Amino acid sequence: MKLTPISKKIQEILILNPEGLTIETLTQTVQNVNSHIKTEQVERTLETYSELFIKSVSRWRIRSIAENEMYSAEVMNIIDSNNKEIDPLEKTKEISSHEYEMVRNELEKRLLHNLIGPVEEKEILLERPNVYYLGGMLYPANSELQIVDDNFEMESETKEDDRTDDEKGFEEEPQVNRYYPSSIGLTCNLTSELESLMVTCKYGIYVETKDENGKKAYVREPKILCQEIIIAEQKGEFIENKAQCKWFVRNNKNGNALTIFFVNRFPASHDVPIEQIFYQPEITVESNNNLVKYPFVKRNIELLNILDDSDVDSNNLLYRDVAEFAVGHGCAVDWRESDYNHGKACRIKTTLTPSYEVPAVQHLELPDLIGLDMKVLAYIKRQERLKEILTPLVENYNSWIKKNKSIKLEKYNEQQQKHMEICQEASDRIMDGIEILSSDAEVFEAFKFANEIMLYQRSYSQWAARYRNTKIRDAEPVLQGKWRPFQLAFILLNVKSFYNPADKERNLAELLWFPTGGGKTEAYLGLAAFVMALRRIRGNKQGISAYAGTTVLMRYTLRLLTIQQFQRASSLICAAEFLRSRNPIKWGEEKFSIGLWVGGGTTPNTFMEAKEVLADLKRGKRVFDGNPVQLHHCPWCGEELSAQNYFADKEVFKIICPNLNCHFSTNIIPAYTVDEAIYYQCPSILIGTVDKFARLPWNGDIASMFGHVDRYCQRHGFIRKGDDHEDSHLAANGFLKSMTFEIQQLLPPELIIQDELHLISGPLGSMVGLYETVVDFLSTWNGVRPKVVASTATIRRSDEQMKGVFNRTVKQFPPSGINSDDSFFSYAVSKDEIPGRKYVGLFLPGASGKTSLVRIYAALLQAVYELKSKFSDEHLDPYWTLVGYFNSLRELGGTVRLIEDDIDDRIRYLKDKISGRRYINNTEELTSRIPATDIPKILSKLEQTLASGKSPVDVLLATNMISVGVDIDRLGLMAVTGQPKGTSEYIQATSRVGRKYPGLVFVLYNWSRPRDISHYEQFISYHSKLYSYVEATSVTPYSYRARDKALAAIVIGMLRQIDDSLFRNSYAKNFNDQNQYIQRIKATIIDRCKQVELVDNKNIEEEIDDILGWWMKKSEEHASLLDYAQYKFSKKDTPVLLRGINQDIPGARLVPDSLRDVEAEVKVYYLDLEEEAN
Repeated sequence: MKLTPISKKIQEILILNPEGLTIETLTQTVQNVNSHIKTEQVERTLETYSELFIKSVSRWRIRSIAENEMYSAEVMNIIDSNNKEIDPLEKTKEISSHEYEMVRNELEKRLLHNLIGPVEEKEILLERPNVYYLGGMLYPANSELQIVDDNFEMESETKEDDRTDDEKGFEEEPQVNRYYPSSIGLTCNLTSELESLMVTCKYGIYVETKDENGKKAYVREPKILCQEIIIAEQKGEFIENKAQCKWFVRNNKNGNALTIFFVNRFPASHDVPIEQIFYQPEITVESNNNLVKYPFVKRNIELLNILDDSDVDSNNLLYRDVAEFAVGHGCAVDWRESDYNHGKACRIKTTLTPSYEVPAVQHLELPDLIGLDMKVLAYIKRQERLKEILTPLVENYNSWIKKNKSIKLEKYNEQQQKHMEICQEASDRIMDGIEILSSDAEVFEAFKFANEIMLYQRSYSQWAARYRNTKIRDAEPVLQGKWRPFQLAFILLNVKSFYNPADKERNLAELLWFPTGGGKTEAYLGLAAFVMALRRIRGNKQGISAYAGTTVLMRYTLRLLTIQQFQRASSLICAAEFLRSRNPIKWGEEKFSIGLWVGGGTTPNTFMEAKEVLADLKRGKRVFDGNPVQLHHCPWCGEELSAQNYFADKEVFKIICPNLNCHFSTNIIPAYTVDEAIYYQCPSILIGTVDKFARLPWNGDIASMFGHVDRYCQRHGFIRKGDDHEDSHLAANGFLKSMTFEIQQLLPPELIIQDELHLISGPLGSMVGLYETVVDFLSTWNGVRPKVVASTATIRRSDEQMKGVFNRTVKQFPPSGINSDDSFFSYAVSKDEIPGRKYVGLFLPGASGKTSLVRIYAALLQAVYELKSKFSDEHLDPYWTLVGYFNSLRELGGTVRLIEDDIDDRIRYLKDKISGRRYINNTEELTSRIPATDIPKILSKLEQTLASGKSPVDVLLATNMISVGVDIDRLGLMAVTGQPKGTSEYIQATSRVGRKYPGLVFVLYNWSRPRDISHYEQFISYHSKLYSYVEATSVTPYSYRARDKALAAIVIGMLRQIDDSLFRNSYAKNFNDQNQYIQRIKATIIDRCKQVELVDNKNIEEEIDDILGWWMKKSEEHASLLDYAQYKFSKKDTPVLLRGINQDIPGARLVPDSLRDVEAEVKVYYLDLEEEAN
């Protein structure tokens, strides 16, 4: 409910009198301000605003103060009694994974039976087995394969510029000289004392027969070939019924290496008889001597660190116990079915469908540590008690460090010491944060308020989510929330950087490294809440200019991720604003707010655009670009929002919740999705894409987000320095009369959060690093730079990347221990305890990609449907939606048509007479060709379950857009078509499933690509240390080509944002070479260039001078009229300084209007000059 002047005054009086006042005393105090106020008016106001005021005995008090005292008493009682209250979250029944795991295993079994077989040893098939099955067949040697044109076509055209790098396609090897596979094999290392081995080759053939009805059928006959081989003989072979086993031994520096092949030796023919094809072949090699139980030794070769890459030495330590015993040839290998230890194995066998279950990561549990409870931390009264409940976290960490130090690892001793020193440094920094909280009152209050914000955010988010899913409105949520230890530790680690901005830790870049789905977002949102709270409590007494303004910049690379994180962060801001409104005396009159700052194709740039779009939406028209409706549900109560709840008028933008019982029905939802509104409001948190910062040289209004304002309008917000604005506004159209008054410049952003750091690489990363020069420059205040926090689950050589992009030294948290599966804050658990994410490799040589997809998709979709007779909807739901991942839009586009035709036909063929068939009614797509306005709707659809009463999505087709930001817990099934280009992309994409329930990922390898074949043949070893294969990223922001591309953009951008005489579009003519900011800007760019680019930095000053000289010449030539840019409303003959990539303007300089306006990557081939000469 919106406050009246009298209610505001009463709130102020009671806040200053926290113990409360009687009605008589309160009335007298109000009358000191307005003598006409009567007791009845005061009583009526108190009763009307019951959510603000409460009567305690005979005194009226602020409700929030009374509640806080109650919570504080409760918390102190818990601490004093040392009796931890069970958090309501812990009371809920844990999810039993057994039934989900049974569904997962059944799906895997059914698909493999469908593709490879056999269902039974002596099964009978009613159609030719080489048609019934797609893979697992060995043909006679040199049987030619019919070449199939398997190019998928796009369903609709997509402009090249709209596609991400990974969506543009994958390299294709020409299909020449292709033959059906005729052999499988393996290579392994042997112990030196081994004398002999037993080799067993199993396979099946199908013989034509008649079924019970006299129809043609094929019966499987299992075959076995077994023989002892003598190692000293070095090579040999044995053959039976044209089934040959060949083997040979080679000596290498690690001992003997054994290679075995199982070969179909039937002669090749044009029409191969069914009986001459071997099905489901398998090789098993094991010891036949009890004296040598473990004949196989690991064949791992530790990487030599020739590039001085610290990650190589680190991975050698972390994965020292993860062994590879064999590599397959035309198949995969497995050594885990029998007894084996980290160094030796007793049996190795080939497998056509390898699987590996990546262990689930469990967060550290400290049940006795009440300091993890948000409620305790929010309402604790005394600082020394805070230290008491937080210190055990550090003590436990120190004990873990001491234990790991004591482990003797002679080979890795030096690296072990390095890791433990980094861990100890992190522990000391956490303790420093605790000491500061227990000694500084303002930091203590800010920390408490941040925890209260997160407590309300967590509680109300879950409450709202329940309403969205069930449409049943529960009572007010119970306040509950707990930190994961690493989240709280990360916040404590950074306290010092904001307590004392001059400390050296302020210039460190903190890298939050944690597996996907582990809770990184909550960690940095908690830190953001602390930073906002600290700015408020420190600056509130000095006025609005000391505490308002944009405090946090949160940046993402993809619009999908940006939009979804905006929705999540909006609930944080709503919690902060709700709590602020209850005590504006302490936390300031200016609202906490959030802004979404993305491309014009997603949200409007101007109020006029927003007004027109909203008018169209309210008339039922569909809008494809510039849609301000980005919140589809109230972040506070979960009520559905539509265009009817969005308003843009008189340069004011508002979102109002339609739920009359919601706090944000009379108070606007403090979220802004129009650029002009963002420039006015300077929101506390600004969420945007990195690409949007390309607008720095194009738009001078951006400076307001960096505090460059000098007035405040009560209606519109903050006014940029140099901008024109009325001194007052008359009441009109529901707006009250308002005034504009002068203020001091606002503080710039103090915290920059860069999510998914691994995506800031290559050409895009280089451009981001260059433009970061401007962001860092504008965010630096009195020599203090903003704090930089980045997060990722997959990265390599982060120190070089952080130096290139942010020009900072990086500190990773949590730092690695001495094992990959234990960092103290998290650890891998056995699959018997908690199922992990299971990967299954599929390799179907000879089958076209289209045929393979049809068979896989149809089998999985129908199998889930048939399981409805065995399992409940609850247990089937994670696997009901099949997520299809593709490396290119071309492949995905073809699959859209397959779903409509071939897959549907295949399901009809597979249907069970009893269970019936599944119909595919709901197919969605997440790619760059989907309009931005549709993405939130698709994400909402993905949350619909089988039990929701709505039709859940059957198939979701996606490219790398899904790799970040799709946090839908219910997804559990994925089919990956082709090995993604990078391991990082592979991890990110497949981590979209199995976040809450046991995940199942099928990887269909392309048998025509050597890289795919290699991943398939080393499937087990690759997945057993997946994170160690993450490729290093590269950024070169100050290389010559990057400077040539965008140095002019950052020089012009810095001048335009900081100089009031240059900020408007028409002010380009005002530039002169005596500008007071030139030397400062030159020094900033030159210093950064020399620190980041150690080689190609000699001409940087000359290049800057050339840019300034060119601008000066242009301003002299067009002294009376020179714009920065030409817009659709500009006169075509007006001279301009800049042009975009799609503009052809003589004399204008090409400046990127997107950070993705870069040259495509090229293939580099190595040529041997001698071979070329021959």
